[in-house]
Amino acid sequence: MKIKQKALMDIRKHCRMTPKLESCGYLFGEDNHIKSITKGKNLDKSSVYYTIDPDSTFRSVFRDDFKGVYHSHIGEAIPSSIDESKKKYPDKYYLIYSVSRDTLRAYFWNGKKFIEEEIEIAED
Repeated sequence: MKIKQKALMDIRKHCRMTPKLESCGYLFGEDNHIKSITKGKNLDKSSVYYTIDPDSTFRSVFRDDFKGVYHSHIGEAIPSSIDESKKKYPDKYYLIYSVSRDTLRAYFWNGKKFIEEEIEIAED
């Protein structure tokens, strides 16, 4: 998958604003190319799980260019058992940013399992 440099920096900036809590938001683009994000608000205010506020969810998931979700982890950028249990959007991307390691990893949820994908950073 590809992600615009600006979208990557927006995710990084958002997640680093609250490094001890999971940040979350939505991804937009076309095909396998993420072009922009919308920040969500983690209603749980938790360091291990998130629930995105209903207003941003409603405004995001019905858009034609909705491509998935991002959130942060304090540790490794791999799906946790909580992430596995909360997945909602088949055929969408789940990006996880590790605040402690300053890394972003991409996963595609095919309806049965997460498949990790390489990330290509596209110039804006």
